[in-house]
Amino acid sequence: MIIIRSGTTLLFILISLFGWSQLTDDFSDGDFTQNPSWSGDIQDFIVNDNLLLQLNADEAGESFLYNTYTAEDSIEWNGYFRLDFNPSNGNNLKIYLALDNIDLATANGYFLEIGEDGSSDAISFNKLENGIATALASASMGAVATDPAQARFQIKKSDLGQWLINVDYDGGIVLSEELSFSESSIALDGNLFFGFYCTYTSTRSDKFFFDDIDIRTPEEDLAPPTLVAVDLITPDSIVLTYNELLASANAMALSNVGIDNGIGSPEAIIVNDLSPNVLEIKLANPLTSGILYTICSMGITDLAGNVSISECQEIFTVVAPQAGDIYINEILFNPVSGGSDFLEIINTSDKFLSLNNVIIANTQNQQSDPIQSGLVLLPGEIIAFTKDPEFTILHYQPTDPDQILDQELPSFNADAGNASLLYDDGAITITLDSFDYTDELHFVLIDDVKGVSLEKLVSTSLTNADNSWYSAAETALFATPGYKNSNNQSGNTSSDELVSIPLKVFSPNGDGDNELLPIQFNLPNPGYISNIKIFTDRGFLIRNLSNNMLLGLENTVYWDGITDEGTIGDIGIYVILIELFDDQGNKSIVKKTAVLADFID
Repeated sequence: MIIIRSGTTLLFILISLFGWSQLTDDFSDGDFTQNPSWSGDIQDFIVNDNLLLQLNADEAGESFLYNTYTAEDSIEWNGYFRLDFNPSNGNNLKIYLALDNIDLATANGYFLEIGEDGSSDAISFNKLENGIATALASASMGAVATDPAQARFQIKKSDLGQWLINVDYDGGIVLSEELSFSESSIALDGNLFFGFYCTYTSTRSDKFFFDDIDIRTPEEDLAPPTLVAVDLITPDSIVLTYNELLASANAMALSNVGIDNGIGSPEAIIVNDLSPNVLEIKLANPLTSGILYTICSMGITDLAGNVSISECQEIFTVVAPQAGDIYINEILFNPVSGGSDFLEIINTSDKFLSLNNVIIANTQNQQSDPIQSGLVLLPGEIIAFTKDPEFTILHYQPTDPDQILDQELPSFNADAGNASLLYDDGAITITLDSFDYTDELHFVLIDDVKGVSLEKLVSTSLTNADNSWYSAAETALFATPGYKNSNNQSGNTSSDELVSIPLKVFSPNGDGDNELLPIQFNLPNPGYISNIKIFTDRGFLIRNLSNNMLLGLENTVYWDGITDEGTIGDIGIYVILIELFDDQGNKSIVKKTAVLADFID
């Protein structure tokens, strides 16, 4: 089962690995009062549990937090901010990049401002001369007129006064150019101040967040671009996302991208104008669902001419399920006290199936719950849904607990009811499978069916045929959520022996070697009950290993050498007598022998 999550992936900030930092703080030590030490209205700020610097004032007001650094002719500022509201004149932020003193009434320097009334909020770049602010440039209109308003920024100033402002409004690492201009009226050298000035009402007094502050001397970009994400848009369209802006020449290098399993190189590569770190790949032949592909890229160049190494990722295409692709494979509708129902499904197709728009329903009581979004069911994969995965895993001890998923379910009556799988995308509704269950389908000799699931004998058989279902085996703890059914007949191999003992000699002496005697069953039909008795070679009964145990088709029961008296049996030959009864009243008796030994070096 694959979980696909949507949304922006937060990566590391794109800054030079070679620059010399003048001031850096990612607040990962949980403290902003040392290493480095911030000053100002420190009582109004905290480092929260997510290791972000956060405004945490008691009431409405203005708070200023600042630090010092030594400026160079060329300088670069990096950082991240988030305002959990739509900023305005009364709730706004100023990021002072460079101030010659902290008295804002007389200071000189440069700052960013975020927040104005209306829907045209933009990051504004401003100059401060003797405390008087002048707006010099504005970034994209409306880009921070959002809730939340956030950005990761990188601002570079050259020794000739050329300014470049790059921004990612999703807070990721792929920063696009927003502003480029010349400005050198204020000299930036010596000791300067960097800081955050928050203006807020009482309801916004804890809604300002900051991170990843890094002020440094910019250096030449010598790092190659790195592939950070591969997204399949359609079966013939793929998007490759890199950690920096790419050269337009990449569109001509079709051989730099390739896909296996007969797809080859794309027929077109497009460098996205709005997101120049993205390559749009157009394929001549679409990908087929059910095949796992590998896409590789190499020789991708960034704006500085750095060339990427070979990088590969696996991709696959998903399709919506059709009737016959997914079946109900097992259901528990009468759980033990403290437990919860579960419903198990199986992908019997050779496709990668998206479970988006699939609904679990009870058509008799008109209750339904959509399956959580983002799930992809692989060919042959089995998953079980329950409202209490923890209890289900603890009680039934499944072989793969990861296949038990937390999911709201409609209520299932404990004696009879309906469980259905529906596909509904708003345009069409398809019944993928539907099961009118009843507790009368349980094995007749089970006295108490509470906590016993019904299993499908053959996953693709008619779901509402009575002979398609059987009680889960006692040897499987009466349920098999998320893995192969204990009575599964699909591909069941025939054998001349109903019962076999592959290990003829065992030694329960604590040395970890052949400690248990396996008694293996390979049965042609479900519904067998076993009685297993252990005798000495002189005919004395020393252990009742099972009484009326319900078996699945393939089972292994173990004898640990312990007698009914709680002691280890004597060394010697033992006779294992197995009585088998099927649900038609037929009886079989099988005798096997084994040796209990005590091997010594």
